[in-house]
Amino acid sequence: MNYSGTNIVVLGLGRSGLAAARLLKHAGARVTVNDSGHDERLQKQAALLQSEGITVHLGHEALSDAVAYDQAILSPGIEENSPLVKNITSRGTSLIGELELAYSFCHCPLVAITGTNGKTTTTELTARVLQGIGLRTLACGNIGLPFSEAVMQSADLDMMVVEVSSFQLETIQKFHAKVAIWLNFSPNHLDRYSSLEEYRAAKLKIFNNQTAEDFAVIPTNSQNLSSPSTEVAMSSVAPVLESSGMPDTCRTLRSEAPCSSSAAATVKIGSPLEIPLKARCVRFSAYEQGGDFSLENNSICYRGHPFLKMEQTRLSGAHNAENLMAAFAVGIALTRIFHTNLLRNSGRPMNTALGSGFGLGSMYSYSPAPKSSPALPHQPSQLSRHDQYEISRLSESDPSQKISCLEQMSNAIKEYTPPAHRCELVADVKGVQWINDSKATTLDAMEKAINSIDFFRNSTDTANCGVAPVLGASSMLYTLNSCAPSTPCTSSESASLERSLVEPNRSLILIAGGKNKGFSFKPIASLVKKRVKEVILLGEMSDLIVQDWEGIPCRKAVTMEEAVTMAGDLATAGDTILLSPGTSSYDMFSDYIERGDLFKRAVCNYQGNCHA
Repeated sequence: MNYSGTNIVVLGLGRSGLAAARLLKHAGARVTVNDSGHDERLQKQAALLQSEGITVHLGHEALSDAVAYDQAILSPGIEENSPLVKNITSRGTSLIGELELAYSFCHCPLVAITGTNGKTTTTELTARVLQGIGLRTLACGNIGLPFSEAVMQSADLDMMVVEVSSFQLETIQKFHAKVAIWLNFSPNHLDRYSSLEEYRAAKLKIFNNQTAEDFAVIPTNSQNLSSPSTEVAMSSVAPVLESSGMPDTCRTLRSEAPCSSSAAATVKIGSPLEIPLKARCVRFSAYEQGGDFSLENNSICYRGHPFLKMEQTRLSGAHNAENLMAAFAVGIALTRIFHTNLLRNSGRPMNTALGSGFGLGSMYSYSPAPKSSPALPHQPSQLSRHDQYEISRLSESDPSQKISCLEQMSNAIKEYTPPAHRCELVADVKGVQWINDSKATTLDAMEKAINSIDFFRNSTDTANCGVAPVLGASSMLYTLNSCAPSTPCTSSESASLERSLVEPNRSLILIAGGKNKGFSFKPIASLVKKRVKEVILLGEMSDLIVQDWEGIPCRKAVTMEEAVTMAGDLATAGDTILLSPGTSSYDMFSDYIERGDLFKRAVCNYQGNCHA
């Protein structure tokens, strides 16, 4: 759609809505933003947009807007059946989502990542992997940088990595991922969806517009894509290693038949809806063998060949091993889609996009272009297999040494540290660890956090050096932490700190609860009963969780500060206090980040050693 001169309304003034409004304004549209809220934050956002020539309606004015718009853009946090949306669509105005809008402006191919848990970590890892093999890429979407904002840089990028939520996928039409990743699936957002099937159906739309030229990165156990009551037939054509002179770890997949062939995957999610996967598949699992990527003896393997020990990374746990596998799978997939001699071409200026004379961008540009163009050297199918699929580059220290593709990708992620609020060690004082896992907004994430406690590493020297390790890492990164006492370390001192395993089966005090998203906490009750000695509950689900966790010692707190004080008073040396809510934060906080930050501040105040 050519937006120049059109009259467009954006529904919702969150980060995505703000970015969409600016993108449309840049494209020449007359833009209005409607939001049913009217708080101080929205009023500040409204004043900012109005200064940029964008009309904003808040509160009742938004709900009663009677203008006939050419199109409406839906922010992901707004439900289609809300009064704000119905006020506009009831008059016949067409509706698309912010994800679809941004896609229409994109000038490079996309990697899209969805799943109930692990999306942000995998999105960041994938961007690093692609940068490691020479592609200029940018991580965006649900990760925090809106796609509508990032897409304005797409003409200068080789690839974009987009984290997509079920909310964003609900309204897609043409959104097309060259590589689509499905990480996992567990109950969530049942306050928005009428059933688990509806939630699953929204997520499965990530595969809607893929073709046999694309790739789907999926779990080896493909039941993750099915409903519990239905069967799934995944491809029986096992990808095999190419026979070439390349190292085994860099041989590539040969899954010539797309997943929609006679031996392919049909993803059933309950009659009458079923999703055939047309794309070729790369499979991964930390729990099962038989896929392309697996975990053996704490090493990630490609087709049975180990190439990365988890101890070489700053990540730990089987769930993070799977996040790594999915990122590596993207690199493998892209070696099959594009001829990668281009990546070895040192003559391409690093400030020039592949689309600028090298063709990759022009293949995916949505600006007007000739309907036919000559074949480009990096396009697939014209070259021998050995040349077409190999990724290698010259080592800077030894120009004669070639580095295998998996080694390149591994090197790119070894220094990666997980984002904040994911099993983040806040303090270790008098033998009590305080861990912030505010991002755990599902029971699955809570379960992984509880089970990961015994894998966390700590240093006996942290109290003397004023640093704390960032958890979720087998080989810990030590960082300066405002909650840690005493004198800050130099970077060299931090790097030399000795690592030692904490004793297994530390007693846990769990801080949990939050917004009622429509699911029960009963499925995790047996694990909590086994591993947790005390539970502190927060938020609107507190009473329901007490019922679901009958027989488990539970106390209720009104504020985060009260919860931290209760937990601290109950703890003794050797205990771990874990904030892992198991649900979202919107009943008490603006988001999981605010919840986690307030937890960290409360811990600092409780310990009496917070720095200004």
